[in-house]
This record gives sequence, structure tokens and C-alpha cells, in this order.
Amino acid sequence: MMSPSVTDQLSDIQNAIARSRDAIASGAEIEYLGLDGAVARVVQDAQQAGMTERRGILSALESLLHEIDELETDLQQRHAGAVADRAKRAYAPQRDAR
Repeated sequence: MMSPSVTDQLSDIQNAIARSRDAIASGAEIEYLGLDGAVARVVQDAQQAGMTERRGILSALESLLHEIDELETDLQQRHAGAVADRAKRAYAPQRDAR
């Protein structure tokens, strides 16, 4: 079986990141276990690519880096929102349940 091309691998990772960002925006939990391994594999495979192919790969890797940064920002914002919500609940006046 032939392994996927670097371009295909990058596309798969970018699609997974886009789905994760959509899930975060809708309030769903995400699992990004394996993202680091996928990126490491594609970088390793990119190092084996020919010089002409590397130019396009470099551009795609730079784009991927930007997308990962945006995913991190989404996760940080979600975490900050969750912390703020917990703080509001913790300091909200308690209602008498009688």
C-alpha cells in the first residue's frame, strides 16, 4: 500500500483542525490526541521530498502553523470563558431554596 503524499497528509490535518475549530465554536468538546504525531510524520515525510515539491510543502506547512495557532487561540478563549463562568457561579449570590 502506498503511503499518502505529503500534500494529502497536510490536507487531512488541515481538515481535522477545521472540524475541531467548528466543534469548539458550537460548544462541543474536542479530542486532538495524535495531532502532534501527525504533524511530526508529515514534517518527516516532507524532508524526503524533492526540492521542487518542497517549495509548495513549505508554504502549506506555514499555513498549517497558522491554523494550529488559531486552534490554540480558540482553545484558550474557550478555557478563559469556562473559568469566567465558574467564577461567576462561585461568587453569585446564593438563592434561598426554601
